[in-house]
Amino acid sequence: AVSRRVERLVALHQRELPDDPLLRAVRRFAVGKPREDGCVRRLHVKLRALRQRLRALDRQRQLQLRVRVGKALRACRLITGVRVCVLRQLADERAVRAVAVFRMRVFFQTTERRFLRRRFITGVGVRMFFQRADQRAGLVIAVRGVRMRFVPAERRFLRRRFVTGVGVRMFFQRTDQRAGLIVAIRGVRMDLYRGETIAIVGESGSGKSVTVKTIMGIMASNGRIDSGTINYTFTNENGERETVDLTKMTQKEIRYRFNGKHIAMVFQDPMTSLDPTMTIGRQIMEPILLHENVSKEEAQARALKLLEEVGIENPEKRFKQYPHQLSGGMRQRVVIAIALSCNPDMLICDEPTTALDVTIQAKILELIQKLQKEHNIAVIYITHDLGVVAKVADYVDVMYAGRIIEKGDVNEIFYDPRHPYTWGLLASMPDTDTDSKRLFAIPGTPPNLLERIEGDAFAPRNPYALAIDYKAEPPMYNVGGKHRVASWLCDPRAPKVNPPEQLMERMKKMRTESAKYDND
Repeated sequence: AVSRRVERLVALHQRELPDDPLLRAVRRFAVGKPREDGCVRRLHVKLRALRQRLRALDRQRQLQLRVRVGKALRACRLITGVRVCVLRQLADERAVRAVAVFRMRVFFQTTERRFLRRRFITGVGVRMFFQRADQRAGLVIAVRGVRMRFVPAERRFLRRRFVTGVGVRMFFQRTDQRAGLIVAIRGVRMDLYRGETIAIVGESGSGKSVTVKTIMGIMASNGRIDSGTINYTFTNENGERETVDLTKMTQKEIRYRFNGKHIAMVFQDPMTSLDPTMTIGRQIMEPILLHENVSKEEAQARALKLLEEVGIENPEKRFKQYPHQLSGGMRQRVVIAIALSCNPDMLICDEPTTALDVTIQAKILELIQKLQKEHNIAVIYITHDLGVVAKVADYVDVMYAGRIIEKGDVNEIFYDPRHPYTWGLLASMPDTDTDSKRLFAIPGTPPNLLERIEGDAFAPRNPYALAIDYKAEPPMYNVGGKHRVASWLCDPRAPKVNPPEQLMERMKKMRTESAKYDND
């Protein structure tokens, strides 16, 4: 047995290190007298040293292979199944088995950094890679990868964190074929002046947030404006009135010239709006130091004054705290303070009270109204709550499928609605005085904006739809005052249609209550 072991080790060592003096010593012992006790002990010592040297050699060879693989990956920044096969042929079989998992891990780490920035993937490339890749290291992941679908690629594949560089252009072509162009905004026209409040209402996906984000210049990277203007009039640094078209400016110009300084926005969730790694005071001071030429001491004094204005008690203590140390209502007050830090001309509130309880909602709305009167700023509200609209708005714009379908002052919208969609929104409001056991609901679902809309977008859900609603888009009709309605029912040739009885009763009660409050 000793002789057979010696023969195997000598043959292996002779292939790896033919000139090693230890090999000659082992060979000398092996051809000598291995049955003598002293010779056998010495032979075992030599064999142990030989094994250790072979193990060290094996580790060194594996390390060299890893370096070779790493250099190849860094040189091309991506890898395919062909390159995996080439590396397997070049490498020793023993080392390939040891570093198979390592090679896959290096591949994932290298491609992850590059492709996570782009956030796209192709299923064809995944399949090609895993068909040719090492079966032991890639089989389980290959099964999961092949089952993946393109949509939604970003969310599902960022969790898996693997990608291949094959077929990048193919992915975009297939995305266009399977998805298409989404026309998020199809027709929006509004005028807002200092001191006024406009509320934009509508179902989710109607284009409310996209509209105001376009004003702020914070659209998605794949968004674009095909036509239209956003004219903004302001007082420049020289004290002169100036009008600019924001659609002609880059996002960087809008950010540094207007965002925060002239136009500010309060987002829906304050926890995602605030930086959890920065103190409250530092976040309020940041826009002040960016847009105005003041010292840190002056910015800190203004930040403390803003915290006091928005109703936060003990502002010196809150100034040094982090967002997670405040309640939801206090965080929303901090966001409002940040928005008002540079005295903007316009404040956009994207559902500022959705994540708050009812009592805090009322306080936040009263706070915004109070600050609006004090600073004489224009406000745009985005909300689903028509009760909030009735309380804070001067004018109301009703949006559906990316278009404003009805607009007017708050009394015209609530007491004299003309569009069937507005009827549905008002009738679906819960009411404690109603005798009906079921709430009114608008039938159907909003249209798919990936598809081309023929005629009136609301026609498939409209129980009062006319034949022309399916053929032509209705123009905006003037029904008196500032009231405008985009519905063929407002055409003089259209048949007269009355709102639902449930809504008629509700409007009658609202008129009675309004007259009572006016008399009081």
